[in-house]
Amino acid sequence: KHNLVLFPGESRTMMVIEDGTKKVIEKGGVHVVKIDPNSMKLGYIDYLDHPGALRQIYIDDIIYTISSSKIKAYQLPELQQVGQVMLEESK
Repeated sequence: KHNLVLFPGESRTMMVIEDGTKKVIEKGGVHVVKIDPNSMKLGYIDYLDHPGALRQIYIDDIIYTISSSKIKAYQLPELQQVGQVMLEESK
């Protein structure tokens, strides 16, 4: 239906110092690419922000991105975040 390919983006943790205050910033997520089934050409659609995303899947009109701390849901075709579930850390 959507002919999408989902690729994990690079995750980075950066420490930024502003006015003597240390901040930790996490960057990472999932690249969304559309594949044309006739020409087999790829077209870049967007990047979904989800640091630490380990898995990604789409079911019907929802893309789910999964990390060890949360699951995010994005509505297709707009790619607007429609939900998020925080996961407990296993001990």
